[in-house]
Amino acid sequence: MHDQFEIRPLIYGSDEYRAALALRDAVLRRPLGLKLVVQPGDESDEHHLGFFLNCQLVGVLILSPRGPGEVKMRQVAVAEGFRGIGIGTRLVRYAEEYTQRLGYEKIRLHSRKTAVGFYEKLGYRKVGTEFLEVGIPHFEMVKELK
Repeated sequence: MHDQFEIRPLIYGSDEYRAALALRDAVLRRPLGLKLVVQPGDESDEHHLGFFLNCQLVGVLILSPRGPGEVKMRQVAVAEGFRGIGIGTRLVRYAEEYTQRLGYEKIRLHSRKTAVGFYEKLGYRKVGTEFLEVGIPHFEMVKELK
C-alpha cells in the first residue's frame, strides 16, 4: 500500500464517528438484512478507532472495556473494495498497541466463523464452541498482550 494512511481514535459523536456508524452498517448489518441501531450514549465510553486511506475512512473498530485488564474488540469493518490489502491487519495491530497503552492485557472478541483464520494469523485463539450472533456462526477468541 503506497497511499497515505492514518489510524487514529475517533471522537464519539463527531462527523467521523457518524461516518464510522454508516460504514459499520454497510459492512456488518445490511448484508445480513439488518440495520445497525445505536442509541445515543450507548458507545460513549468505548474507544473508536478509524483507518483513513487518503483521508477517507475505510476501516473501523471499537474497543469496549470489560473489566480489569480486558477489552472486547467489536464491530471490526473494512469498506468494500478495500479488503485484502492489509487494512484490517494494520487496524487490529494498532488496536493491540493502543490497548496496551491504556493498560489492558487481554483482548476478547466474537469472530464471525468466516474471519476466524484472519484472527488466528494475528495470534488470537478460539475459546469455547461455535454460537450464533446476528443470525450467523461466531467463535469467541482471545489474545493475551505481552
